[in-house]
Formats: sequence, structure tokens, C-alpha cells
Amino acid sequence: MKRYLVLIPIIFLLLASCQSQSVDAPVAAPTEAPLPTATLAPTSLPESTETPLPVAEIDPSLFGSVNTADAPVGFMLEPVAQFIFEAELQKRVDAGEIGAFQVEGLSIVPRGDGTFYAEIFYALQADAAFWPEDFGTPGDDGWVRGKCTRFDFESTEEAFFLKNKKVCS
Repeated sequence: MKRYLVLIPIIFLLLASCQSQSVDAPVAAPTEAPLPTATLAPTSLPESTETPLPVAEIDPSLFGSVNTADAPVGFMLEPVAQFIFEAELQKRVDAGEIGAFQVEGLSIVPRGDGTFYAEIFYALQADAAFWPEDFGTPGDDGWVRGKCTRFDFESTEEAFFLKNKKVCS
């Protein structure tokens, strides 16, 4: 009982010290000044002598990419290729081109010249219009199964790329 009697004043002291540290300063209401209105007379602008900035050209062979900072981390390259592929197909789902997709298998294969290619097996749920890319067999359930796409899998210090889309042989 004596312990509780000692703890109660200590608790009150702690509460009082916490409350005394929080001081609410009055907040001044912002004042709005009316904006000046002006009437501009039509004028002709001088001809620009500057050359326009070049527009970054989009590589037509590029299917998709991911920055190395955003890529799945690990020693395997398959999750990186799957991440890029799924992000690009999700864009097609969002655009309404396809209903859904499912990656069924994926492999990264080395070539003799030290480069890699990715083979991705997948299924699509297509609406009334059959999505013909990469062949596949349409099912009664609206899914097109047995689709396979091959990409060149490239990387730099900044990013990973799936390029040069081809149908698997």
C-alpha cells in the first residue's frame, strides 16, 4: 500500500511536467489580398531563334524496363524479367486490351556470346476479340493458354530491359 502512495505523486509530477512542455501558440489567420487584374493587348511574339529541345526517342525494340533500384533484389534474374513483363501486361489490362493474365513459367537462358534471353510462358483472358500476339490456344473459359514470348534480356548499372519481342520457337 505504501508503494502505491509513493507512486501516485510521482505519476502526477510526470503528467504535470509533460503538460507544461506543450504550449499552444496562437495561430494567425492568413489574410488574402485581392489579386490585381490586368487587360493584355494582343501582341505578336518575336520569332524564336532557339532550336527546340530534342524529344527523347522511344526505342521501338523496347518492351519494358525497370530501374535497378525498383527491381526485385537477389541473385536470380527471373524475378526481374517477371516484374517487367507483369508491369507491361498490367498496363494492357488497365487499358482494356485484355481482361487478365497469368505467368505460367519463365526462364532466363544464356547465349554463347555472353548475353541472355528470357522465355515467358503465360495465359491471357481475352474479351470478345482474340488477342493474337504470340499465338496460344483459346479455351471455352475465355482464357488463351500456351502463349510464349522470347525477349532479349539486357541490363546496365541503371536498369534492366526486355527487348526485341519474338514468338518462342
